[in-house]
Amino acid sequence: MNIRKKINTDDLLLGIVVALTILMLLIVSSYFFKKNEMDKLTNGLYSSTNFRFSMKESEGNNSLHKFIKQTKQSNYILFKENIEKPNIRGVYSSQTLNTIPMKSGRFFQKEDFFHNKKLAVVGKEFKDIENISGKKFVNYKGHKFEVIGTIGGEVKSEVDNIIYLNLDALWDLNINSTGIYVIDGNDDGEKLFSTLESILGKDSVFPIEDKGKGSKRLFENNFIDNSMIFLLFIIALMMNILSTSYWIYKKRILISIQHFIGHKSFYIYRSLYYKYIFISICSYSIGFVLFLIFNIKLYNDHIYTYNKLFFIGILFMLIFTIGICIVSSCIYTKKNCIKVLKSN
Repeated sequence: MNIRKKINTDDLLLGIVVALTILMLLIVSSYFFKKNEMDKLTNGLYSSTNFRFSMKESEGNNSLHKFIKQTKQSNYILFKENIEKPNIRGVYSSQTLNTIPMKSGRFFQKEDFFHNKKLAVVGKEFKDIENISGKKFVNYKGHKFEVIGTIGGEVKSEVDNIIYLNLDALWDLNINSTGIYVIDGNDDGEKLFSTLESILGKDSVFPIEDKGKGSKRLFENNFIDNSMIFLLFIIALMMNILSTSYWIYKKRILISIQHFIGHKSFYIYRSLYYKYIFISICSYSIGFVLFLIFNIKLYNDHIYTYNKLFFIGILFMLIFTIGICIVSSCIYTKKNCIKVLKSN
């Protein structure tokens, strides 16, 4: 008997559990994505790892340019706050970001810098925009910066009226380099600051201590979030272990019959493996598609992350199934299968 050809109640139950599990995990992931989006918006696009410092060297633009050249392999964003007006900020990014909540257009990409471009990203409530030949521009001291994107989410935030201008274009306009800066990104901000400090000297740049305000306050519950993720992962894992154990338990008679009529263990468990993988991947895909139907915008905003999670899930199922088959082959040996047949 080929166990791949017959789908029964036990198989459907396994499929439902797998589909509900992936659907639950994806719904939870959407909550954390939206929460992260809200945190970024309410904290001026800064993450919990941002590092703030002030610069007192009035002619430090060349030094900052040198710093950027030395750290071009690092992943970070450099913000300059309060460029003459509180709602104007300068930006340099060494990476292409897909995590900024955009209402339309895009955020700065690493290719946007040091190519004689004047670009701007504005908040969704910013109105002082000029339309010229089908393109949008903002005016800074008589210079036109082309608007390439609009930031905005479902909630009101401080970035709704902020203008972000590419920092290299501002340097070309000889802006004063003194003021407050923020380093943010995947790399260690303090390490990057040390590099900057070695270029400018300790008398020119000073770290700003964060006294529980801003990002530290907004992200102080990261431990709780991580604990929730870990707990949900354990729950999902236990659900799959229990449902799989029950599924294999219901297959014990079929396995025993195949042992009894002389089928080799390898072929028995290979067939079992194929059927489990077929049911799991189909159910996994159904759960994923159901999530996409109601969350297509969120998926498009985080397409790389979701695709990565999808394939990691497939890989996990393949490894998990191999482990289940090995354990099952140890439990339902030919000797034990004869006992199963006698007891039934």
